[in-house]
Amino acid sequence: MRSFRERSPLVVGLLSLVLIAAGVGLAFSINRFEGLRGVYTLSADLQDAAGLQPGNEVRVAGVKVGQVKSLRLAPGAARVIMEVERDVRIP
Repeated sequence: MRSFRERSPLVVGLLSLVLIAAGVGLAFSINRFEGLRGVYTLSADLQDAAGLQPGNEVRVAGVKVGQVKSLRLAPGAARVIMEVERDVRIP
């Protein structure tokens, strides 16, 4: 078996690219799991959600505790899906 220095630079370069791509993919997939990000998801049905949009801050007593992830229509209301920091409990 040839030593590392004797291997083709093309093979080493391709292997490096594959490892970098795998690392980036893993980083993005970890970000999708709530438990690893320290948040939980909850929803609220609001009669008036005018002006709300994904990315808006969720605040409790003026303190940012999360963000709005999406809005959906629900029977007679707008369903707001939010991600809230794990250590914050909404009554």
